[in-house]
Amino acid sequence: MNDEKKYVAVLGKAIQVLEYLTNFPKGAPLNEIANGVGLNKSSVYRILQTYKSHNYVLQSPSSGYYRLGGRLLIFSPFVSEYDLVSSIYPYMKEFSDSTGYSTDLAMLEDFSSVVVETYAPRSTSSIHIEAEKGYVSKLYCCATGKVFLAHMKNEDLQRYLAENELTPLTRHTITEVDRLLSDLEDIREKGYSVEMMENENHIISLGAPIFNSRQEILAALGIMLLSHTLSERDIPKIGESLREATQKISRTLGANIV
Repeated sequence: MNDEKKYVAVLGKAIQVLEYLTNFPKGAPLNEIANGVGLNKSSVYRILQTYKSHNYVLQSPSSGYYRLGGRLLIFSPFVSEYDLVSSIYPYMKEFSDSTGYSTDLAMLEDFSSVVVETYAPRSTSSIHIEAEKGYVSKLYCCATGKVFLAHMKNEDLQRYLAENELTPLTRHTITEVDRLLSDLEDIREKGYSVEMMENENHIISLGAPIFNSRQEILAALGIMLLSHTLSERDIPKIGESLREATQKISRTLGANIV
């Protein structure tokens, strides 16, 4: 059998569709995709629905447009150009719009937590707080930073503790190593972190981890709240909702999370 006879036509069409979507980071409608690849709408629709069921393609609930999904990040060791931030952003927006909390996406850089993206939902309230893109925080006293510490390899964590003094930034900052280690264990058990005015006075923040297909932490999603607007008894409920949001993101990136 020659190579031409071994060609699988439907797979070829599916590849066409996937490659076509790389031209539309904000998504494209079914008609445009079908016209662009020269296939009938019903075939393209079936291909897109198959991709969608495996999170290789996402569909906007409002516009119906299709765009590439975060599941493609399982190929990130080979395709480093794929934009992690843009794949997570729709989930940040979904969480913020449904809860009213601004979200910030942080990544670990040189033993610091760096905000790489933010999203603030529309609000009529005069009380508004959000992180600034590019903001750099110490790991031991911010919510996203403690998430990174909690999921760090033990040798890296020990090196961090040896090289970084736990200097108090407020009277609430955790400055004892044993107490910090206990807090990190609690974070691993709960799936989210809480920072109680440890970095700045009057600000409480929460964070939760985002994992890749190898169960490695890629980033952390955080929210900030003014302490006088929040009852401590509400923190577990907020933390659980944030954890559920990051688990959803992690699953789209190929993480095996039940």
